[in-house]
Amino acid sequence: MREEVYLKAYQTLTEVQAAIGWYINFYNRNRIS
Repeated sequence: MREEVYLKAYQTLTEVQAAIGWYINFYNRNRIS
């Protein structure tokens, strides 16, 4: 049961990090041009 919670938290964290990385790229690209 606990492993499942950790797995879900890790998956959410990975998705959040990916979204943040995409947002930073998007923001930097718009600011430069």
